Amino acid sequence: MRYTPSTGLFDVSCSAAWELGRLLALASKSVSVSLYKWKRTVTQHWLKQRHRGFHDHPLGDTGRSSELPPPPDEVLGWFSGLGLLEQIPFNYLVPDEALLPMESIRFFRVDSLWMECLFDGAFSIGRVIGQDLEVEKQLEHRFFRYRYSTTGLSGVLIRSELVAGWPGLHVDAHDSAASQTGKPPLRRELYSSNVLCCLFEGDLKAVDIYLKPETLHFGLDASMKKAGEFARKLRAADGSSVGNNDKTIDPVPRRENAGRVIDIAGLSVKLKEAQNLNRSLTSDMFALEMIEGSVKVRFTPAPEVSS
Repeated sequence: MRYTPSTGLFDVSCSAAWELGRLLALASKSVSVSLYKWKRTVTQHWLKQRHRGFHDHPLGDTGRSSELPPPPDEVLGWFSGLGLLEQIPFNYLVPDEALLPMESIRFFRVDSLWMECLFDGAFSIGRVIGQDLEVEKQLEHRFFRYRYSTTGLSGVLIRSELVAGWPGLHVDAHDSAASQTGKPPLRRELYSSNVLCCLFEGDLKAVDIYLKPETLHFGLDASMKKAGEFARKLRAADGSSVGNNDKTIDPVPRRENAGRVIDIAGLSVKLKEAQNLNRSLTSDMFALEMIEGSVKVRFTPAPEVSS
């Protein structure tokens, strides 16, 4: 436990992490038994090496290997998943529902010290005496060290009907707000039909959320001049945004007495006029102006405020 002088309270979070790690390891019988057997094998190996040091074989080296036996793959895989918060109950991530209300997004950074305590608790299976601790610290550092202690581990939690409606939602992270190339999550987990968690290595400077770009379609934007109407910002010949106000059709013409039906002929005329064309507007030029892919929304976490 750690004492916090500013509050006069003890911080039991690291103790809770250690105990949680131990309980999670014990909950998996195959992992705990395999880990214990491997530790016993390593101890026997070291004792044999020490015995050989005191009593040299009369025939010299008998060919026995001095290398430590590697941990079982099942145990290594379990600890690797634990480093990405697998097996950890959701109430340890969000202890109160008010912290993640409906239609909300939360950014977080995993405490490396808390994770190291979690790992040590899980690795403590079979630890009995103080001498075991000294030996196991060497093994833990070599085989079961929390790999994100230096780079850090960050994540985003989304609770929204958007997750339920589009379960294939993509979430990418960026190392800088100006970056255009995102990195996929190390782990993507649906905790419920509308709660999504994504973990990334390093700090989050920006997060993109978008649908899988499977199809293309025509699209319009909301009008800036009249509520309930639509607008279309035009593109240059290379497909990039023109960016001038006079290159925006606002509002987009609609058929009379036809509700939300677009007047394609009238829109074609406006496109031709806006682009100052002295020839007919072809179908490929119309598609260039109207086509859209998946909408991508970028979130930039607010900087931390130092106290």
